[in-house]
Amino acid sequence: MKRLALMTTALLLGCLLTALSVQAAEELPDYWLAIATGGANLDAGPTAQPPTTLPNPLVTVAPGAAVQLRGKIVGNRRAYMMWPETYASIGANTVVNDHGFDHMSFTIDTGTFHGAGDWSVAEEAYQWDTGGKGIANPSGGYTTGEQITWTAPAEAGYCSITVSGHLKLKYVRQAPGGVVEKFEESGTLSATFTVEVKAGAAPAGTTPATTQPPATDPQPPADNQMDYTKAMQLVMQRFGALGDGPQNGTLPTYAVSAGFINNVYSVFDGTSEEYVCGGWQSKVLDMLYGMQWGTPEERALFGHMDFGPIEAYYGGHQAVVVYPKGTNWTETGTVLDPWPNQTPESFTMPDWQSRFWFGVGPSGVYEGQYPLTGGTAYPAPKLSIPAAHAPVLQRCTIEQKRAYLALTTAPEREAFVQSLPDRTTKTTAIAVHSPVRMLVTDSQGRRVGWASPTSFLYEIPGVNLDAFPEADGSHGLLLLLPLDNYSVSVRADQAGSFSLTRALPTEAGGTPLTNVQNIQVAANDSFFMQLSATAPGAPLVKHDGSLLQLGNVFAEGATPGTPAVTPNPTTPVTPNPTTPATPTTPATPPVPATPTTPTPAWPTTNTGTATNAPVIVSPLAGSLVQPRTEVYGTGPAGAMIVVYTEVRAQKDDSLLRNVPGLRHKIKEDGSWHVAIPVPELPANVAEPLYYIIKAYWQTLDQKSQETSVRVQRADG
Repeated sequence: MKRLALMTTALLLGCLLTALSVQAAEELPDYWLAIATGGANLDAGPTAQPPTTLPNPLVTVAPGAAVQLRGKIVGNRRAYMMWPETYASIGANTVVNDHGFDHMSFTIDTGTFHGAGDWSVAEEAYQWDTGGKGIANPSGGYTTGEQITWTAPAEAGYCSITVSGHLKLKYVRQAPGGVVEKFEESGTLSATFTVEVKAGAAPAGTTPATTQPPATDPQPPADNQMDYTKAMQLVMQRFGALGDGPQNGTLPTYAVSAGFINNVYSVFDGTSEEYVCGGWQSKVLDMLYGMQWGTPEERALFGHMDFGPIEAYYGGHQAVVVYPKGTNWTETGTVLDPWPNQTPESFTMPDWQSRFWFGVGPSGVYEGQYPLTGGTAYPAPKLSIPAAHAPVLQRCTIEQKRAYLALTTAPEREAFVQSLPDRTTKTTAIAVHSPVRMLVTDSQGRRVGWASPTSFLYEIPGVNLDAFPEADGSHGLLLLLPLDNYSVSVRADQAGSFSLTRALPTEAGGTPLTNVQNIQVAANDSFFMQLSATAPGAPLVKHDGSLLQLGNVFAEGATPGTPAVTPNPTTPVTPNPTTPATPTTPATPPVPATPTTPTPAWPTTNTGTATNAPVIVSPLAGSLVQPRTEVYGTGPAGAMIVVYTEVRAQKDDSLLRNVPGLRHKIKEDGSWHVAIPVPELPANVAEPLYYIIKAYWQTLDQKSQETSVRVQRADG
């Protein structure tokens, strides 16, 4: 019987192998890397074949304009997954359950035999090389890196861009005889193409370069000129009637606009929330929408003009553009943007783009809702989105936005917003000015800010930002972020002085608005800080371990409406690691996101003992810590950091237990991070305890002096 069962299983497995064998109805094409521009679909249809050449140039854009670029490996087994009806033999008993770019599955059921097959993506990743020209930023939410938004440089010319990637597919076959797995790989593929940067080029954002229509006349027809002029006059009258935003006083001297101040105040002052850029955008859209569905005279205006929401900084700034019907908005548009000075102001497109100087395009917040943002028509009459809700929607997920828009009454929408988590409804802010650049990383590892002098990243959804101009021609950076635990990295590109401002919601405790000013820096100095409502007093930490405490912006006893600049330390002070301080919430300095932060010099003697001990940045002396404590610090790159804990009795400082240490290699930027246990002693040891966290670094021929910090457990 056993032999018969084995023979039956083998027969069934043979049936499945035959039924599931890849007998292509059409021969599979080779793998290739398909390219699409401006949001167009990839050329990867059922009859697509690897191209022999690419158009040259592939796409043409105006100086400073942004274009979406996407590259993806297609063909061969992926073509089989996408188009099984073309490339697979499908028998009468075979059912294809699903098919597409990333997954394909099928089942076979003859009544006496059942089997299944499943193809999926195991690995897929892409890298882009722009040759140092323009600014590339990941877009589209693809975790593979297959799509970027590329902002062209200001100079006309030709730019060569290369995308490379690899694909690994997994096949799982299930049959009565068992499960079999195998993998197939494309190998590394690349494609190089040319982008022409040309003055007056049509915007690349909706169609591939080979099908772009010719540029339109930047002015409306002569017989309509007066009509458009009259239309704009009426629009500007209504626009001016929107009134001004709140007047929030002053901030440090590098706060370049009332909009800057409003965004900072919006973190802890509810009256300012609806006057961030997204709130103003909602007000202006509602104004134009009301005119579009208003009196007969107002409706007639839109026979001569179009409008829609636009963005800069890849979505970090929001505004509205109006432009003559049938023209190119990037050339003829007038931008209505009350945010910079908190009053209704209009700008020509060149003037607005010189102020908000990269990442300009249709607004992603309103994707598919206006002709300018990919919709087929203007929205029909609808329930208005309050200006206070608009910034919150910007921070929502796509699913949350759809759920909100599906609600049909104002009370339902208000209740929906009130039910959202703090990360969506509350914010935090941070700002710096030159000569430094800032990169902020959230709890999921996503970043926003400058990864290098020429590479700006916008990976955190819902961030408002302003890369504001400075008097010397450089730019500072203001970020209004969804509430989260952030790591902040600041690096000086040249010698000079900078200031930093931090805003936290009042629920965090302490002072909502703090800053430190006139910090003297040398080129390549770097600083780190935690930005979190759980650490309102977190210091700014220099790469050598010295600390800068942020001071209260408001005068003592004053309300947030009467800020006063208070003195701030400008010389870093190295903390005494052995002197207990008042217990505080431990500050968790970040691991810097930029790997090029310089390594500090760590002098040594000739005796093999280093004269510089490592620095424990967090926890601070006197902190209350958890049973599992995160320890952060700095030291010489490449050395091994050793961290251990002593348990001591409070009455006589006697050593009760020594907790073995952990070893980690110090990173290239000079930072280190370990998690250590802070254990309780057995129940028969009832005396009060404290703990000494100790650290030293070691190389093959050097061992540093020890540094230590005294802490207590929060529960003991």
